Amino acid sequence: MAITCASIHVLCEESVSIDSDSFASWSPGWYTLIPREENRALLTDPEASSKKAKALSKTLHKTVLWFFMFDEDVLCFALYSDGKTAAAFNALSSDKNLSKIPALVGLEESYRKRLSKILTCADIELQIQLLEEFFGVKLLLYPEMLAEDPDCAVQIKNTVLFKRFEAENKVPSGKSSPLQVMLLFEQDGVLYDSDWSHKYHQQEGCLWVFQKHYWLYTCEKATGAAEKPVCFRDGQLEFISDEEMLKHGTDQRYNATRSENPLFQHVDCYDKLLFSEDAPQPYTGKTIRLPRGFYGLGFDEKKRFLVYNEKSSFAWIDENGKLMAKQHVRGDIIDHDGDYLLTWEEKWDTVEINGISILKRWYGIIRGYRLFYK
Repeated sequence: MAITCASIHVLCEESVSIDSDSFASWSPGWYTLIPREENRALLTDPEASSKKAKALSKTLHKTVLWFFMFDEDVLCFALYSDGKTAAAFNALSSDKNLSKIPALVGLEESYRKRLSKILTCADIELQIQLLEEFFGVKLLLYPEMLAEDPDCAVQIKNTVLFKRFEAENKVPSGKSSPLQVMLLFEQDGVLYDSDWSHKYHQQEGCLWVFQKHYWLYTCEKATGAAEKPVCFRDGQLEFISDEEMLKHGTDQRYNATRSENPLFQHVDCYDKLLFSEDAPQPYTGKTIRLPRGFYGLGFDEKKRFLVYNEKSSFAWIDENGKLMAKQHVRGDIIDHDGDYLLTWEEKWDTVEINGISILKRWYGIIRGYRLFYK
């Protein structure tokens, strides 16, 4: 049976004493809450335990670390100060002030980069161990463990495990990466994210572009070209008929079709990928945890699986979710077709109104890339 566990830790040097609660210290600078029998829910209930941690931070005027793992599959943690959330990591929703975490627990600013790398770890068991080494306190802690081995609660700040993790997970990128890209074309354009019927409301003198996941239309300001539907195919923007556009067109601003891909699906709030039985080997039928911040893109022509993030990067991952090679392109990755990528980079023009210069967003740059391996 998979484990669900919560723990609460107070950051302080002196002993903690509250009539209604018991605390113990196994790690320098930390006191861990030991729930009484009537409060056993604090060991498994995320709402009750996080509420308790927040209340303790207000009562004690100390920084309190709350940790929660659900079903050995999802983890969250937060730092509370004076009854408020100072920082939080949540694998299923938004984060808060992650860059402030080192300072909140008395670590130097240089630790921000280390924490960022830890949070990309796809192996949840290893990720917990790395966090325990980072904070210097045992996070995965429950009474049965203590009863069997009281020394298991001892934890100190260290770098041994992190250095090993960093060495084993160094991902080649840029010029050193085996994954490379070549620019095929570049032109002005506008990202258009509504359904096809809104093409009649677009700016005059624009080509209206259809492609699988987003809506684009390219601007030819000098010629004032008429609107014509276009798709991204074989690395090119190709004219198609109105009939083809109407048959296949649909608004994909939020990647809806990617969740319905016949070869893979995002599950657990896009935290994992589930590959179908039709997916190429060795991905067939597998469920893998995605590297943090990455989303599934699709298979290239070599049947390697590609992922992308919101920082204009894409990568090749193996069947265990490990990043094997990474590369950067200009603009947001908005479509993928085999060995081809389409990106869109937002641009701003300055216009003058009543003698005042104002930044006005009205166009971007569309780029097509071809990827290859060296």
